Amino acid sequence: MSRMPSSYALSRTAGAFVIGAVAVLTVDQPLIALLHLLGFTPIAPYSLRATHPWGVPVFLSLSFWGGLWSIPISWILDRLPRNLIYYAAAVCLGALPPNIMTWLSFFR
Repeated sequence: MSRMPSSYALSRTAGAFVIGAVAVLTVDQPLIALLHLLGFTPIAPYSLRATHPWGVPVFLSLSFWGGLWSIPISWILDRLPRNLIYYAAAVCLGALPPNIMTWLSFFR
């Protein structure tokens, strides 16, 4: 397997970060809003409550971590063939670990 040029790898990594951060704002937080509206969770979407240690609003902190999490996901998925394994890995890596970390964290 040949190595990618560093500019390509850097742009793919930056793109993965942006997509992950935007996904939190456009998918995760609206889903939290729906669950909150239906009474399934006390967590409010787009919370402005400050997180520690820098006092950043919760939803921005979650967006940052969503961006970081998407980087290793993209690295793993780039190495898989585009078949059923790819899509199963995308669902498992994109849905399970970030949600488990959110449930176990003190972000909310």
